[in-house]
Amino acid sequence: MPIHDRDDASEVQEHIDRIFSAAPKERAGAIRRLFVEALDFGAAQGQVGLTAPRGRVELPDSAERIAELEGMQVLYVALEAPENGRVRKADVSEAARMLAEELGDDLLLVFTNADADQLHLVLPEFGRSRPTLRRTVVERDLPQRTAVQQLSNIYWEHQQTGSIRSALDNAFDVEPVTRRFFQEYKRVFEQVEQSVTGFAEDEERRLFVQTLFNRLMFIYFLQRKGWLNFRGDRDYLKALWNDYRQNRRETDNFYVGRLETLFFAGLNNLASRSVTVGPSSLIGEVPFLNGGLFEQGDLDEREGVIVPDEAIGAVLTELFERFNFTVMESTPFDIEVAVDPEMLGKVFEELVTGRHESGAYYTPRPVVSFMCRESLKGYLEAQNTGLSAGVIAEFVDEHLTEAVDLPSARRVAEALNKVTVVDPACGSGAYLLGMMQELVELQSVLYNAGVDAQKLYDLKLEIIQRNLYGVDIDEFAVNIARLRLWLSLAIEYEGAHPEPLPNLDFKILLGDSLLAPSPSAGVAARDAASAQIAFGRDPDRMTRLDHLKGAHMRATHSLEKDLIVDEIDKIRATLRQGIEAAPEGALDWRVEFAEVLGRRGGFDIAIANPPYGIRIDDQRSTAIKHSDSYTSFLALATEIAPSGVVAYITPASWETGERFVSFRRFLLSSMALRTLVNLPYVFLPPHMWIRRSLLEASASARRSNSCWRRSRSATTWS
Repeated sequence: MPIHDRDDASEVQEHIDRIFSAAPKERAGAIRRLFVEALDFGAAQGQVGLTAPRGRVELPDSAERIAELEGMQVLYVALEAPENGRVRKADVSEAARMLAEELGDDLLLVFTNADADQLHLVLPEFGRSRPTLRRTVVERDLPQRTAVQQLSNIYWEHQQTGSIRSALDNAFDVEPVTRRFFQEYKRVFEQVEQSVTGFAEDEERRLFVQTLFNRLMFIYFLQRKGWLNFRGDRDYLKALWNDYRQNRRETDNFYVGRLETLFFAGLNNLASRSVTVGPSSLIGEVPFLNGGLFEQGDLDEREGVIVPDEAIGAVLTELFERFNFTVMESTPFDIEVAVDPEMLGKVFEELVTGRHESGAYYTPRPVVSFMCRESLKGYLEAQNTGLSAGVIAEFVDEHLTEAVDLPSARRVAEALNKVTVVDPACGSGAYLLGMMQELVELQSVLYNAGVDAQKLYDLKLEIIQRNLYGVDIDEFAVNIARLRLWLSLAIEYEGAHPEPLPNLDFKILLGDSLLAPSPSAGVAARDAASAQIAFGRDPDRMTRLDHLKGAHMRATHSLEKDLIVDEIDKIRATLRQGIEAAPEGALDWRVEFAEVLGRRGGFDIAIANPPYGIRIDDQRSTAIKHSDSYTSFLALATEIAPSGVVAYITPASWETGERFVSFRRFLLSSMALRTLVNLPYVFLPPHMWIRRSLLEASASARRSNSCWRRSRSATTWS
C-alpha cells in the first residue's frame, strides 16, 4: 500500500527490512514490492544482458527488470565480486552506461554488494563521456532514516508534480539534506555551547564545543566502516549512549565517564594499539587512530569544565541520529545523498567566529573540481609528455585515453607522481581534497591505459605525502583540513582494524602565509646548484629533511615521533641561520617548505580562494603595498610557484580598478594569464581566474599574455 505519512514512511522501512532479510533468489522480488506497493510503480519482468569488458569492472551476466513508471525503468544489479563488501563506482558507472545503450537514459538502478548488506539506489545522468551518478545508500545495521525519507519523497513528489523524472530529481538532490543538516547543526551547536560551563572566555568555550562536535562527527563517519563496536553493535555511539543511560548512577556524567575514556584512552592510547581489554567495558572495542584529533589538549585538561548529559543527548539524538553519514567525499560525477566529510568544511566556514570578517569564504565543490582540473591541464602542458593540449584536456576533463599511447601514459604518470600542490590559505582543505580526488581519478584512468595500478589507500597516502601542502592562519581550519584528509584515507582501508592515521603536522601547517620575509630569494632557479647558492644550504640536507617528514607522517609511537621532530628541528634551526628572522606567528616558507623551495625551486601548482577585502601593508612590492589581501596572496604565488600554475578565486577589482594600476603592471609582467572565468553569483560574487606562468627564473620579467574569458552558468561546472 502507498505511503500514508510522508514523515513517518513506515511502509518504506518495512520493505527495506524485507529486502535485507530476503534470500538471494527472493531479493529481486522484495525490491519489486518496494517500488510497486510503496512507491506506486508498475511491475516489470525480464533480464537485460550485461557484457562488461574484462579489466577492473566486474558485473553479473544480466540485470533484472524491477518496475516502470512513465518510461522510467528500474533495474536491479546484484554484484557478486567480493571487493571487501563494496559497491564500486567503476562497476556502477559501467553498468549504467551499458543499460543506457540498451534501454535509453531514463533509468533508476538498484545495486547490492556481494554480502547484500548494502543497497545502493542510483540515478544516473548522461550527456558526457562519463555519467554523473546520484545515489542513496542503505546499510543493514546502520541508521536508515535519511534513505527511507528520500524513498518516501519519490512517492509524494510524484503525487504533487505528476512527473516521475521531477520526483526523482528532487529525491536525489543532496542540497536539501545539506541545508537541513546545517540548520540542525547550528541549532544544536548553539544549545550545547550555552550549556557547557567552566570557561571564563566565550572563545575558549566555543573552541572546546567545536572540537567535541568534530570528534563525535568523526566517530559517526568511522562507525560506517564497522571499526568501532559496543558489544557487537556497529551503531556505536547510539549503543554507548543507551548503555550509559541504562546503567548510570546519579553522580555519573557521560562526557567524563565514557567520552573522555573513548577519546584519550581508546582512540589515542599511549600503547598505540586497539583497545580490547581494560576500558573496553566502558567503551567497547575501538581502534588506535594516531593523528592529532584525539590528543588531549589544554582545553581538555581544564579543571571544572562540565558538559551536561542533556547536551550530549542533543548532539546524538537530535542531530547525528537523524541523518545518514558517508565517509565518501562526493565529486561532481558521484554524489551520495548523505552527510559527507565536506560538511565539516562547510560547517566550519559558516559557523566559526571571524571567518567572514577575515575575508575567508567557503568554495563550492564544483568550482573546486573545475579549478583543480584546469591547473592540472596547465601543469601537464608544461611537462614533456608528448601529448597535445587537446589530448591532455580530454584526458583530464573526460578521462579519455584513446589518444594516449603507453610511453606517453608513463610520462604523464611520472609527472602526476611528482607534482607539488600548495594552498597558502587552505581553510578547511577543500582544494587539497579536490586535488587528491583528481589525482586518484587520473591515476586510475592511466591504469587502464597501461600504467601499473596501486591500491587506493596506498595511492592516497602517497599523494598526501608527495603532492599536497597547505597553510592557514586559523588553527581550527588546519585541524579540519587534516581531519578531512584522514577520512578520505579511512574510506579506502578495508581491514578489520584501520591503519593508524598519518601525522600531518608537516603537511598542513599553522601560520600567517604573508607575514614572513619573501621566500623569492631562494626560488629563482630549479637546479640544485642554484638552489644551494640561493638558500645557502646543502641539497643533501633538503633530501634528509624530506625523508624525515615522510618518516614522521607514518610514525605511530610517541617516542619515535619525538625523536624525528627533534632532528627536524635541528635542520630547521640550521636553515634559519644567516637569514632574516620571521615575525612570531608567521609561516616562514624558506624554512617550513625548504624541501620544495630549496630542492625544486618552488611549487608546481598554487591554488586557493584567498581572503579578500582586508587592507594590509605588504612590503613585497610598491605595486601591492597598502592593497587588498588577495593581491598579496597573488604576489606570494609568484614567489612560491614562480614557474608553475596559479589557480585563484579573486574579486574582479584588480582587472579594472583604478587603485590596482600598479598591481596590474606587476601581475602582467610576472605571469602569463591563461584564462579568466566569470564565476556565477550563485557561487559568491568574486570572479575566478586561472593562469599558467611562463616564467623560468625571474618573477619580474615582462611576458606576453594571451588569455581568454569564459562565463559559466551555475549548472556547467562539472
